[in-house]
Amino acid sequence: TNTFLAITNNTQARYTKVGNLVTVWFDITYAASPADTSQTGGIITGLPYTNIANTVFDSSYQIIQPNGTTVGYVTTMSLGGNSNQLTIRRPDSDRIALRQEMATLSIVGCFTYTSS
Repeated sequence: TNTFLAITNNTQARYTKVGNLVTVWFDITYAASPADTSQTGGIITGLPYTNIANTVFDSSYQIIQPNGTTVGYVTTMSLGGNSNQLTIRRPDSDRIALRQEMATLSIVGCFTYTSS
């Protein structure tokens, strides 16, 4: 979920937990509006388990525009320690992506993290 910009699951998100490793697969699309710069859009909350480390292991994702092409800027995906919130960041300015930057985009991805 994202409290600042609605997210639609294109296919049901899935996860598998083996020991303390959690792997999540997802295919989502952000709503078209609001698309302003006053709030963050690059946040996904509600992960199945809380992360205990400050890292995401083996993340692989692609951000896709409505016309089917990938976005032209670099992003990073991170999950803070003691958190169930995933953030999409713009490393060129070291900030979470804004609603304007995420509106109408789709993200297909997979990542693994450590839980208790």
